[in-house]
Amino acid sequence: MPSSELPFLPGQVIMHDFSGLPAIIDLAAMRDAAASLGANPNLIQPRIPTTLLLD
Repeated sequence: MPSSELPFLPGQVIMHDFSGLPAIIDLAAMRDAAASLGANPNLIQPRIPTTLLLD
């Protein structure tokens, strides 16, 4: 029986400023926390290309 699910593998995420800014702030906070714990903050990156639209 064939699966009725299709994998969703986006190539890019485009975020509007209303939802994207909190995500960017969360990434910055995670990088700060990693740096304060002695980890490399550059390892914290989005897994796929991300664009933030500001208008």
